Amino acid sequence: MATFSSLLAIRTQEYISSNDAEILNQAATRDKDLLERIINFRDNNMTEPEREEKSVDDILEEIKTDMMTRAFFRKTTTRQNIGEKTQIEWIQRTVPDIVKLPANVNGLYLSGGKMCTVLSKVARPEDATKTFDTHSAATNTYGVLKVTKQPGGAQDNQYADVKAFVRHMVAFLEANPTATEKFKFYLDGAYYTLSKRTELDSMVPTALKERIVITSCEAGAA
Repeated sequence: MATFSSLLAIRTQEYISSNDAEILNQAATRDKDLLERIINFRDNNMTEPEREEKSVDDILEEIKTDMMTRAFFRKTTTRQNIGEKTQIEWIQRTVPDIVKLPANVNGLYLSGGKMCTVLSKVARPEDATKTFDTHSAATNTYGVLKVTKQPGGAQDNQYADVKAFVRHMVAFLEANPTATEKFKFYLDGAYYTLSKRTELDSMVPTALKERIVITSCEAGAA
């Protein structure tokens, strides 16, 4: 039986292959963005003797012939949000109307017990959450998606964002007892251990546990 992890592995390999084909084409056509990345790398990371030994053209040729050099300069799957895209694909199997929401202007976030819209040139309140990732109109459910594989400072900050979301969701539902909104976290990857899930779930009052759900794509729940 297919799992989310197996689908993510497949999609990651597909993106790597696509990125590899793209950078080979960029090298063949002397793409200006690729040349700029090479120039910046030489200027910022190589000594003068090293730059004399390895020209921009030398590196360009190595990209064509050397897998490791090519892998260093091509797009990374992390920056392409492969995890989130694959989560949405997985969730759509059981929630076909789920859509990706804007991350910036017109995105939705919580603040002060209210659902707010990101406006151009208007700063968000200091206590605002990040924007929601997805929405299902059929169930009026807003989703928060995370795929985090490794521990570390940036990941811990991300976890703090998730906890802030939970606190604001509780405040929103308590301040708006007639609200129909529901909220669902899809937290995948080794970082989200049982203890972290338990901690998050403990932040949700019993009366709201059907409205604020902590789950994952790997669990098969959508």
